Amino acid sequence: MLYLLLLTQPLLGLLQTGARGQPVDFYFLIRLPNVIGIDRPLARQLHDLHALTANALLILIGLHAAAALFSPLHPPRRRAGGDAAGALAADAETDCTAGRIGASLAETNSERPGRWRP
Repeated sequence: MLYLLLLTQPLLGLLQTGARGQPVDFYFLIRLPNVIGIDRPLARQLHDLHALTANALLILIGLHAAAALFSPLHPPRRRAGGDAAGALAADAETDCTAGRIGASLAETNSERPGRWRP
């Protein structure tokens, strides 16, 4: 969804600028040709869509950043069945809650007998 919005945003801006009849400069190096004729009502609609995708991008980027900040605080839970990934997740959860984020896996496993060991 993020990539779709990232592609749609500049295309809507290009179409909107062309519909208003203004030239589009590509980083002040070359002037892009108009891909659409001058049409003021269409330009207004394209502007509204451009603003809507901009707001959707801001919300999606904010949610993405919040999830990235929130995920280290809540590591995955140990799965039923005691598989290796679940044991590592349980060790990581214990280390985080005990304030020992920098402890190595070898240290952690040697201090806890009966845990899964690589």
